[in-house]
Formats: sequence, C-alpha cells, structure tokens
Amino acid sequence: MGSQADVREAISRSRSVIPPAEWVDQRSVTRRYRMSMSGWWFSRSASSATHETNAIAAGKLSSSNSRTSAPSVSRHPSGVFMRLTMPDRKQRGGFDVVCELVFRPPAHLVARALAPLRVPPPAVVLAGATTGIVAAVAIGRHAFLAGALLLQLKTLLDNADGQLARRAGRVTEFGRYLDSESDLLVDAAVFAGLGVWIGPWLALLGFILLTTVLSLNFNLERIDRGAPAGWDGSPLGRIYAILYGWQDRIADGLVRRPRRSTIFVASNFGLSPQLAVLGLCLALGHPRAYVGFAAICLAVLVVLVTIDRRKP
Repeated sequence: MGSQADVREAISRSRSVIPPAEWVDQRSVTRRYRMSMSGWWFSRSASSATHETNAIAAGKLSSSNSRTSAPSVSRHPSGVFMRLTMPDRKQRGGFDVVCELVFRPPAHLVARALAPLRVPPPAVVLAGATTGIVAAVAIGRHAFLAGALLLQLKTLLDNADGQLARRAGRVTEFGRYLDSESDLLVDAAVFAGLGVWIGPWLALLGFILLTTVLSLNFNLERIDRGAPAGWDGSPLGRIYAILYGWQDRIADGLVRRPRRSTIFVASNFGLSPQLAVLGLCLALGHPRAYVGFAAICLAVLVVLVTIDRRKP
C-alpha cells in the first residue's frame, strides 16, 4: 500500500511540474519567429508571383522588339547592379556594355519614378524624340557640346521608355513602331544638322552607315531568336514596313544563324554606343571622325556575317 501511495504522489508531482520561465520564453520566441518567417515567406512568394505574372504579360510582345532598343544580357549580374537594372529589362542575346553600365541604371530610376505617375510609355518616346530634334538643331548651329549632351539625354529616355512599358505591362505594337520610327527620324535630323558643317554628302554617308549598322544589329539578334520579320496593318505598321521591311527581307536572305561572338559584337554597335561615340566626337570638335567609326563598325559586322555564312 505504501508503494502505491508513493507512486500516486510521484505522478501528482510530475503533473504539477512547472517548466522554468526561460523555457517558456524560449518556446514563445521560437513560435513568434516561425510565425514571422512564415509571413515573410508568404509575402515574398506573393510578390515574386506578381512580378513574374507581370513579366509574362509584358513579354507577350517580346518577339517584336524595338529596332533600336538596347540588347540585354542572358547571364544576369547580381548585387546592387542587378537591383538597379534587372527588373525591367527584356531578355536578349548580347551584352551592350555602354547601355548596361552607363544608361540603363539611371533609365531604370527614371522608369521607377514615372510608373506611379501613370505616364504612358509613348509620351516618353515622344519626349526622347523631341530631345533628339533639339540636339539636331543645336548641332546645326554649331553648338556641338550642347548637341552631344542632348543626344545622351535622348539615349537615356530611349532606354527608359521600354523599361517603363515592361514595368507597367504596357508593351504594345504601337510603342514598338513609334519608337523605331522616331529614332530613324532623329538620326536623319542629326545628320542633316551635321551636313551644315561636314558637307551634305559625308553626312549622307554617315547616316547610311549608321542605319545599316543598326539594321544588322537588330536583325542578327532577331534571327538568332528565330523570330520572323513582321508588322501589322495599322498606319504606323505600314510606315514601319516601308522604312524597315525591305531591310529585314535582305537580312533574312543574307544572314545565317549567328554565332555568340557575332551577337556580342553586334550588340555593342547598337544605338546607345553609336550616339555615345557621336557625342564624344562632337564634344571634341571632330564630327567627321564618327563617319570613320561607323564605317569600321559596318566592316566588322560584314566580316562576321560572312564568316557565319561559311560555317557548316
């Protein structure tokens, strides 16, 4: 009987044992940590899913890139540079060093600032085109430094409009046509202004060289993606077909599937580096030098395309 009483007393004591206060505190802290981490993970997952959904929606027209939009890298950098440039970039094959390192980070900040204001991307395209026309007027008046700076501002806006469109999920064919055609108009105006000082024929040669280099830049990347040349029946689409359709058809007949090295080189001959070099030549007071630079770019691309055609 005594032993049974001892057993009952021991059971009673075990049921009434109160864990130390630090145990209770530790379990509470652990429970709160798990709950907070669960909420953090859910928030991050929802944010990631929302961003991915917007990216997919904006990417529906990824096969119809603007001709002069800077190509982006397929290998993504990390850290601060990724946070500045990654969210709103479109995926393309090459890495445009000048665009990615100089123009895209501030353009991303511009796009982030404009997005909450609901500024339509075509308005940024028109602002960039207006800046380019003002630059052409400045060049025609021999204000070369002002023209050079305005061209760089135009490049920044040209990078910002695409980022804003992708960020807002407002990538459209209208924007594609407007961007490409306004860039061609600005290029023509800039060389018309240059013609006052370097002569009309040399300016015309420079414009033809630049247009050909940019056409190869666009079509090499397009053919590498396997995307067909195309446009719709809208008014801007018809203008696009007149201005660019024949270039795309010639490229389809001449260009074979390019190598990675060809894509990399061509991506660094896009509009952003071209206007950067032109601005440098203007700032130094030697605009004729740019025509030589454009000729070298075209010669390099012709050699690379020829090599690609001969590969098995």
